[in-house]
Amino acid sequence: PVSIVVLISVFKEGIEDYKRTQADVKVNTRPAQLVCTDGSITTKQWQDLQVGSVVLLRCDEEISADIVILASGGISGTTAYVETAAIDGETNLKIRLPALSKEEKGSDPNEPGKFSYDSSIVVSADKDKVAGIEALRVNVQAEAPNSSIHHFDGSAEFTDAGGVAHKSTLSEKNLLLRGAVVRATEWCVGMVVYTGGQTKLSL
Repeated sequence: PVSIVVLISVFKEGIEDYKRTQADVKVNTRPAQLVCTDGSITTKQWQDLQVGSVVLLRCDEEISADIVILASGGISGTTAYVETAAIDGETNLKIRLPALSKEEKGSDPNEPGKFSYDSSIVVSADKDKVAGIEALRVNVQAEAPNSSIHHFDGSAEFTDAGGVAHKSTLSEKNLLLRGAVVRATEWCVGMVVYTGGQTKLSL
């Protein structure tokens, strides 16, 4: 009978909703390493973080928000790598670049300069302190939340330790997505731009 089919369908949807809720609770209650303005680190839950929070990510850590990477370090230098198999099914590692890039002009002011990454942010060996963050002033602008996992538009304005102002354009190469896992990278410091239901994976 039709009523039985409808009842089974509603029951299945209820089970799926319950599973999704449990999965969200698991993700949201994971510990997150919040970087304070003085460079110290305190442990919070991901659900406690807000847009603009600065976090420290370690190798093999699953990311629980959409984050613009500010700096990274390890054997690969300033380049970070993430695994996105849980998002798009691809097992190859993807390169992600720090947002804090600055243009260095040569002797000819009419020629485009070379871009380098600000290296003033450094994480201590035991991962309990982020040096350089207290002198850094960063303003990240991001596009409105959307579901496109392969596209991101934004900009970062920052003043380096020497007091010089810089502005860089952001793309998907600077974004760490919720559900991705940090790989082959000792540490990343990033700023949260989308949380919860506004992350690209949730829309």
